[in-house]
Amino acid sequence: MVPPSLAYWGAIQTDLEVSKDYLTKAYEQLRLYRDVLRDQTTNNGLWHHVIFGSWSDPRHWTTGHGWAVAGILRVHQTIAKSALRDELSWMLPNLVSWAQEIVGAVWQFQRADGSLYNYLDEDSSFTDMSGTAFMAAVTYRLAMIGDATHFIENADRAFALVKTKIAADGRLMDVVNPYDFTNPYSDVSPEGNAMALMLQAAHRDYSGFSKSIHNGLADVFSAFAKAIEAAKNLDSESST
Repeated sequence: MVPPSLAYWGAIQTDLEVSKDYLTKAYEQLRLYRDVLRDQTTNNGLWHHVIFGSWSDPRHWTTGHGWAVAGILRVHQTIAKSALRDELSWMLPNLVSWAQEIVGAVWQFQRADGSLYNYLDEDSSFTDMSGTAFMAAVTYRLAMIGDATHFIENADRAFALVKTKIAADGRLMDVVNPYDFTNPYSDVSPEGNAMALMLQAAHRDYSGFSKSIHNGLADVFSAFAKAIEAAKNLDSESST
């Protein structure tokens, strides 16, 4: 949560040296988070939830992975749209790679119905729609920045499931307790509802993005076909 704030504060500075300092701090914080939180014992790309504090939770919490990817992508886009984009462009592929690494690791644990457990790799855990929605949302966002098309099927399955988990009163059902993160919750989760809205918005934007890509390719192929036909007609006229 801190790196996006550092990056945004840097991006709005008029002094470019100050701007660079804050943007670099945001990037370095993410690099250090990855170095420390990535589980070296499993080597499967998953991150610990909390370590090195007054308390710890070294397990692989689904929603935490969503927060990590969301933060990485926000910092990426802030740098990419800043006045220092060219100078700091070397950071951008690393940020995309770190996000891809997490997304790929998480979707390995998707269940047949499209859901994710609250703790990803623990069969004794429970299904959590908050984390499932969040991971689908950041997958769609990542696919508009870098190569994540091979994870869209996972996001689509999650999105289809999340839509069935909206109660008549508008709350997202089957969520983790947002106040303790270890137990299921039957009341309204502000975090879960926010993540459902983030998923809807990300799906909408990705659908528009993929449609524009498809239409653009169709235009290119159409122009290419017309050029070939024109060349054929020119050859035919020349031979006569």
